[in-house]
Amino acid sequence: MFPTLNHTHFPYLKIIIAWPGYNTIEYLIEIGMITAPITRAQLAHQIAYAFFMFVNSCNDGNFTRTQSSHLWKVGG
Repeated sequence: MFPTLNHTHFPYLKIIIAWPGYNTIEYLIEIGMITAPITRAQLAHQIAYAFFMFVNSCNDGNFTRTQSSHLWKVGG
């Protein structure tokens, strides 16, 4: 585990995606306090995956767009 997460006593990080024009969404990322600590590569992968899931959910119509400009629309 890298130094910035080394001495936290929290088993999760919360990633909050606040994209303009959409409702805010939160993802929890387990940082491996019980079994083995998370590496930077694993953390980066999980953050990228959370963003990937957000974009897919927007494309699938799972998130309601707020009253905002169409310029902030995610996906096609």
